[in-house]
Amino acid sequence: MALKGIRFGSVEIIVHDSRVVQIERKEKTRFDGTLSRPVR
Repeated sequence: MALKGIRFGSVEIIVHDSRVVQIERKEKTRFDGTLSRPVR
């Protein structure tokens, strides 16, 4: 679920006492340098 639809970025899984307690999703938007529009 955390990876669905993400093109650029990262997913961080936080574990405490051998249990997953948090998932953080950081999505980035990349721009084409010549067009200044988001890459899709």
